[in-house]
Parts: sequence; structure tokens; C-alpha cells
Amino acid sequence: MSKKTNIPIDVVDLLPVLDGKLIELLKSLSLDDWQKQTIAKLWTVKDVVAHLLDGNIRTLSILRDNYFGEQPPGNSYPELVGFLNRLNADWVKAMKRTSPQMLIFLHEMTGPVFCDYFKTLNPTDGSLLAVDWAGETESKNWMEIAREYTENGCTSNRYVTRLINRA
Repeated sequence: MSKKTNIPIDVVDLLPVLDGKLIELLKSLSLDDWQKQTIAKLWTVKDVVAHLLDGNIRTLSILRDNYFGEQPPGNSYPELVGFLNRLNADWVKAMKRTSPQMLIFLHEMTGPVFCDYFKTLNPTDGSLLAVDWAGETESKNWMEIAREYTENGCTSNRYVTRLINRA
């Protein structure tokens, strides 16, 4: 069996396409759509969109600026999950005072910067973060970019679309 995990998957040029589709989708939402409940029981569509914005900002802060802010309290997986859940909840709560129009504006500002950052990376260099869910303890940039594509691009657009019954 050959090891295909060592072959880079080049999706960096697809990130801006997905980002554009997300903005297009967000601009098409009605006020009622923004308030629809999601399968994440405590989050509305607006909350999910705020979470995606946090992903842009947090990724740029960590990977581009090498700024981690708060650190997890320990090294165990449960401690990391609890820490990330708290960070996510804190961000989403703070963004409740932000309008959908402001969320779109902030996505329009951070999305291109986010996408452009990944274009500056050498895909075969080591990434600062490992893609743990792929079973890696160390990852190359191409894998980090592919993770962003699957988690924050394709998955998020389909998820928001399904939430508002436009699938």
C-alpha cells in the first residue's frame, strides 16, 4: 500500500473561491435566516458565521503573526477541547452584539487576507500546527491549507446553506 499522505494536495487557489461563495451566501440571508437554530443547539446561523470569522482572525494571529494569546491549561486532549470550547463560546457571546451586516463586512475584510496568507507559504515546509484529526503530530503547510479548505471552506458553506434550507 503506497503512502499517499505525503503527496501535497494543492487547494490554495480554491480558498478565495470558497470565501467568495460564503460572502455571496451571507449577503443572500434574510434577517430570519440569521436567527435560525443550528444543530449546534446553543448556536444560531449568526453564531456559526461569527465562529467562522473567529477562525479567520485566530488563524492569522497564530500562523501569520505567531501570536497565541491565551494558552491551553494543559496538554491533554480533554483540556484542549475544553479550552477551545470556552474560546469559541466567549467569541460567539461577544459577537451577539454585532449585526449581520457587520459580520459580513468583517468577513469581507479578513477573508482575502486569510486566503492571501496561505498563498505565501511553501506547501512542503512544516506547519506551526498539526492536523491532529488526520492522525498527524506534525503537518506540512499543504495539509494545513487542505484542513482550512475542508473545515472552513467546503464544510461551512454547505453547513450554512443546509441550515437555511437552500441545499
